[in-house]
Amino acid sequence: MPRFAFLLLCIVSCADAPTDRITTAVQSMKPADARQLLRMVASVYSTCESYRDSGQVVMIFRGPESWTTVKPFKTVFVRPHRFKYEFTDGNFGGITRRYVVWSDGESTNSWWTIRPSVRRFKTISEAIAGPTGVSGGSAHRIPTLLLGTKGTGNRITDMKEPMVVGTQVLDNGRTTYVVDGKNNQGGKVRVWIDKVSHLLLRINETSSLAGGTNFEQTTTYKPQLNPNVDAKEFSFTPPHQVVLGRLRLDLPTWFSL
Repeated sequence: MPRFAFLLLCIVSCADAPTDRITTAVQSMKPADARQLLRMVASVYSTCESYRDSGQVVMIFRGPESWTTVKPFKTVFVRPHRFKYEFTDGNFGGITRRYVVWSDGESTNSWWTIRPSVRRFKTISEAIAGPTGVSGGSAHRIPTLLLGTKGTGNRITDMKEPMVVGTQVLDNGRTTYVVDGKNNQGGKVRVWIDKVSHLLLRINETSSLAGGTNFEQTTTYKPQLNPNVDAKEFSFTPPHQVVLGRLRLDLPTWFSL
């Protein structure tokens, strides 16, 4: 094979092959630039007209007893106050539990399988406080950024000691900035920020718990910026339930008792 053709083949092959390793960031990106990058992320979320995502939280506990929990979630939002968030948890013997927060612009409500009554709130920020802990934080991280100045609590974009450590091409082919930092409890945080849209694609957090257990949580997102959203997406009808001992099972909405 001619030398030129061989070199051309190598260049094309390398360009087409995605890499999942972190490459060194450009030298001009300093800690101060990490702060600026995170401010850009916050601005994208707080100023967008609409937003939609789906994803999951994977929580891994490693210690004397080890286990993994997976919690899928979905978010949709249209400014100023149409919103819906839902996460499911199927780690109870195969029984799926749901937590839904929805606002049609007139009223803001929540419903949870475990406490199956519709609760009403004055603001979206108040409504998402309920599922924040049990959802692995997915009810808080992105919704709080979307709410802008009306959001409350800690923000991922306010992480401590942020530093751009490199860039990385994820499995979906999107190139990201990789930023390391710490949360308010001193745990390690790493975020992957889409280089073009400045949306969050992945968040990883690690910490040590009492009793020698190490905790790792990875949240992944498939975000859409400014999508067209039908008003019907902001409605929710709580399902009928049947109680079996301590268990509450959701029945299809078409089922009539």
